[in-house]
Amino acid sequence: MSRRSSFAGPEQNQRRLEDLYEISKFFATFENVAQTFGPVLDIATRTLPLRSAILIEAEGGRSKMNVWQSGGQDSEQVRAAKEHVEAAYAYFVGATSPEFIDLSQQADLTARLQQADTEENLAERFIVLPLVVAHRPPFGVLQLEGAQPLDKTDLIFVNAIANQLAIATDRDRARRRDITQREQAEEGRTRAEALAGENARLCKEAQHAVQLREQILAIVSHDLRNPLGAILMTADSLAQKGELPQAVGRIQRSAKRMQRLIEDLLDFASIQAGHLAIKRQPQDAGSMIQETIASFEGVAQDKGLQLTADVEPHLPNVYCDRDRILQV
Repeated sequence: MSRRSSFAGPEQNQRRLEDLYEISKFFATFENVAQTFGPVLDIATRTLPLRSAILIEAEGGRSKMNVWQSGGQDSEQVRAAKEHVEAAYAYFVGATSPEFIDLSQQADLTARLQQADTEENLAERFIVLPLVVAHRPPFGVLQLEGAQPLDKTDLIFVNAIANQLAIATDRDRARRRDITQREQAEEGRTRAEALAGENARLCKEAQHAVQLREQILAIVSHDLRNPLGAILMTADSLAQKGELPQAVGRIQRSAKRMQRLIEDLLDFASIQAGHLAIKRQPQDAGSMIQETIASFEGVAQDKGLQLTADVEPHLPNVYCDRDRILQV
């Protein structure tokens, strides 16, 4: 096959400039390779008849191969093109075994293709360009296989396409990284807010527990002191006056009240829930008043006071919890 001149004529150069303009519009709205690679190559083949085009790109430790081929290639020719670009990819990027993705358009370009001679040097039909942007290592390669040996003008044309593809791909990756980072930041913020809410809840519960503990301690220090004082006073009276039956009764009543209070402390769940068990029974109001006076006699005597009560006889019974009323 005769080789073309190293430089195209003015008309072909003008057409290629027009093609590059159309290609640049595709890359300006670049979304992904699958949607852009095929249409761009369809434009490029107007002035550069191609057998195949293979793009290999690496990202995140993985690589994938995108293959476009004309309708005039057989499986053996496609295999040879893949082997050629894999060797170039390993050289430029330092990785092998890309994932295969077939983006073949199977375009009917037979009228624009010239069948290559079987003895033709394959290297003269291939152009392989790395995908690279400033200050970064190559992240892929683009290989174009011409229907005939490629010249310097073809190289300039393909290089312009590869540069635009590299910039568009890098811009798209940066956009996707930015989206991922924003999503991760939002997830982190959501987790932080949830953690802060949980910490606030735990802190509130801890404060409530402290308040409840202080309330319980106040109950213990206040309510247990009175029956305990009655027991001590009665014990002193036993020692001094020998009032055995009446004193024993006081001790029993005071001890029962203390037992009831201790049961309340053990019933912590009921206290925390804000309710205590109430046991209502008919009670004599006069006896409850006399018992209350008796429980405070020791405190009153220590302060030089005398407590008395005047209760009407034959009062009806009061339906109440005796221990709770005495506690109040």
